[in-house]
Amino acid sequence: MSKNQTETNLLLILSFLALCAIASATVYRVYALNYPGVFAALAAAVFLFYRLKNIFLGHPFFAPAEAEAGTGGRPEPKNAVRLTIFFYFLLAAGCLYLLFAARTGAALVSPWEAVPVSFFFYYAAASLLLIFLIARPIHHSLLLLAFHFGLSLSIALAVYKNGYGFDPLIHEATLDLIDRHGAVDPKPFYYLGQYGLIMMAHKLLFLPIDWQNRLLVPALAVIFLPLSFYLAASQGDRQKSGLAALACLALPCAIFTLTTPQNLSYLFFLLAILFAWPAKRRSDLALPAVFSLAAASVHPIAGIPAVLLILLSAAAKLDAVKIKKGAVVAVLFFSAVALPLSFYFLENNNAGDTGEKIARMTAWQATREFAASLRPAMPASENFILNAAYLYAFNLKIAFILLAAAGLFLYFRRKTRQEEEKLFLAMAATLLVSHLLIKTLPFEFLVSYERDAYADRILILIAVLLLPSILAALAALAGKIMAESGRTKIIFAVFAALAFAASLYASYPRRDALFNSRGYSVGDADFAAAEFIDKNAAGEFLVLANQQTSAAALKNFGFKKYYKNGSIFYYPIPTGGPLYPFYLDMVYKKASRETMAAAMDLAGVKESYFVLNKYWWAFSKVLDEARLEADDWWEIGNGDIYVFKYKR
Repeated sequence: MSKNQTETNLLLILSFLALCAIASATVYRVYALNYPGVFAALAAAVFLFYRLKNIFLGHPFFAPAEAEAGTGGRPEPKNAVRLTIFFYFLLAAGCLYLLFAARTGAALVSPWEAVPVSFFFYYAAASLLLIFLIARPIHHSLLLLAFHFGLSLSIALAVYKNGYGFDPLIHEATLDLIDRHGAVDPKPFYYLGQYGLIMMAHKLLFLPIDWQNRLLVPALAVIFLPLSFYLAASQGDRQKSGLAALACLALPCAIFTLTTPQNLSYLFFLLAILFAWPAKRRSDLALPAVFSLAAASVHPIAGIPAVLLILLSAAAKLDAVKIKKGAVVAVLFFSAVALPLSFYFLENNNAGDTGEKIARMTAWQATREFAASLRPAMPASENFILNAAYLYAFNLKIAFILLAAAGLFLYFRRKTRQEEEKLFLAMAATLLVSHLLIKTLPFEFLVSYERDAYADRILILIAVLLLPSILAALAALAGKIMAESGRTKIIFAVFAALAFAASLYASYPRRDALFNSRGYSVGDADFAAAEFIDKNAAGEFLVLANQQTSAAALKNFGFKKYYKNGSIFYYPIPTGGPLYPFYLDMVYKKASRETMAAAMDLAGVKESYFVLNKYWWAFSKVLDEARLEADDWWEIGNGDIYVFKYKR
């Protein structure tokens, strides 16, 4: 059977989008993303696409599919399949109803605070029916697969009225500025690919910036990941490959639930890996090379390893044996040291901005910490459902390692071995070295709770690198299960459906008896407080507030005020900036007039505001202190936020 033309067209669209990211990032870096810049980026992307299209079509994923192997059983009656599909969509509709009924503008730590527990029963039941459908030789299985991915990745989009997280609001304000002026100075070397994609769609297709800024990563993941997973797992058996692709939902998908440059770069990095996986010739690397450059155009943490991955695959395909070995070793060495060196220079250029000092961790301590994180974990004594969910979530690292080891075992058993699998595992090992080296950097320019973020992102890259091996193991496991008796199939299907539900729960922020994600979403009260301050203030002023209120102000008013020649933004963004330590002193030490006066002296203003959210852990203490020393104060949103005014 020939490959479905729709699948081919989707892959070509994906390649064109990656070229648009590269072209628009380049144009923005050297010029701007006004209308001439956008048209120039589009022309460059179209030119490159038509020059490379035939090379792309030579990739193994575009090759005609082999005849599909059946399961050996009798075809299912059409009426039974239709009835199963009907009940699947009925359960999925129930899930969507519960999600949108929970939609709120309140400040939440977790979407599960608003979504009822019954949602997970609907979701697990829908997942179970989908497993039975994918295991049958039916048409449109990929469409069903994409729909379920969409349901899984849309929780935050449905529940959070004001958007999920505060980083997207910061990027949205930047995009609004680019829309008006064509560029923002100074231009960074990162984020440009995401900004370029959004601005091209906004100026050429009139798509709203705010909705693109929410939907870009989840939408691309829903459209392209199920197909890519299916093709990467494909061994001529549609059911087995479909089940392996569906089984990826048993792994937390948090990085694809939110649009940020880092998450978009993870997506392109994953696509580069999946498309480099079956490469047998150097020309097969053209498409994954485009994805790797797209990742690099968006964010260096995923972009640098993505480019090195393609160089590693290309080096392994050199004809001269000595040059080949030397090139492979050189690329692996760079993959181990490139990111640590980048962070080392970043640390030296920014050290000490927060005024906090932290002892450096040794490489041995970092190794011991990582080894300890791989120990099996048992949840504390809670209700059975929560214990079961966390028993699964706490031990996912072990499951990752076991599945990757199973994929490696299958690699050594095959007569025709796929060299990329060995290369990817070697690169995962070098990135682990990179992670351990990065852990030795103190990152003193960041506030304490953000210092592990960079090293943790390397662990995500390692997990993504292991996905092809895991897909191979999942496809083999699916084949084994499909050959078993009906009772065994049902037991495994029920377990998988429950694993999907547990994974979905773990993919989003949580606040329960076993885990507290801490960070709140931007609520209606944050926007109300920012609006109130802007209307009440007279002349030049600054505001000490948390990230949520600061992001709300940035969305509503953009980059409105800067002081001291543009070095101080009037809200404490970024958290490593000069105003944030004053905010921390207000909420952690004492909400004093002296602290506000010092902040005003730094910025050179005579008016300031302090914003206190009711959910702050020491709210009552800070509230009493601020009331005593502020010139005036107001209650916003039925007491959700208090605003205090100080004048010199």
